[in-house]
Order: sequence, then structure tokens, then C-alpha cells
Amino acid sequence: MPACNAQLAQVPDTAAVATKVLGDSISHLLFTADSVTVYLLKGKELPDSTDIIVSPDGYVRDTLSCPMPADSLAALRTVLLSDSSSYFRDTTYSIRSPYMPVLELEFVQGEISYSILLSLTNHTWTVSLKGHQLFNFPYRNVEATDRIALYLINRLRNSSK
Repeated sequence: MPACNAQLAQVPDTAAVATKVLGDSISHLLFTADSVTVYLLKGKELPDSTDIIVSPDGYVRDTLSCPMPADSLAALRTVLLSDSSSYFRDTTYSIRSPYMPVLELEFVQGEISYSILLSLTNHTWTVSLKGHQLFNFPYRNVEATDRIALYLINRLRNSSK
């Protein structure tokens, strides 16, 4: 494990995960999850009772899913989660593209899970818990993050054939 992530290697206190919405507990889970599953998302005006709603904007899981490949997960952690500029919101400009998440990455450790939703239209990533948005930031390394996302979308679509 890289030295810069040494503090993230501590076992999380489950009470801290419930009470500390942002901070070490979520970061720890995103870096040390037992499993990560990728889901393709679709917008739905009226979700069914069988739909898993991942965003209050009406985005639900599509039927396509796969385990996150280890190399893609390492790349995403490097270009998105380990990049401190991915946690900074520059208020001097505003992107006028709609928020349309296309991928959900569900990070699971034991009974705890958080999801990262990637929107390629406005280049943001959202951390959510059971369909509730906890925070949303623009990602800075647009080319690399979009490339990883498009690779995962193609992998999901090709696995359904």
C-alpha cells in the first residue's frame, strides 16, 4: 500500500461511518473496499418498485453490472480519489452541462456500502449512500477519468452480448 494512503489502512469504526459523513471513514472504505461492482445507470421518470434508485434525480441501475477490474480500480483511485484537486470546487466558473450519471461504482466492505456516480456530461463525481447524495465535486483529470468510464461502459455492454 502506498505510504500516502497509510492512514487510510486503519480499520474503520462503524459508528464513525454512520456519524461522520465526510472524512476518514468514507475515504477508508473507498480505498480498501472488499468488493467494487460497476453498474450502468439509466434515467427513469417513474421508477418501478423493483428499481434500485441511486440518485434523487431519478437515475436507477440498469440490468448490466460486472465486478470492477483491479487495474481499472487502481487507475480510478489514482486519477480521481488520490488527486487532491478532485475535492476542490472552483467557484469562478460554472459548467452549464446537465448532471447525468452513467456509471455507479458500489464500494462494499462488510455491511457498509457507498457509491460513486460518474457523470461524463458535466465531469462530476458524486458519493452517495442509499440513493442520497453526500457530496459532489468536479473531477480534474477529465481525459483519464472519462477514458476509464468509457472502458467500463464498453465492458458492460460487451458482457451482455
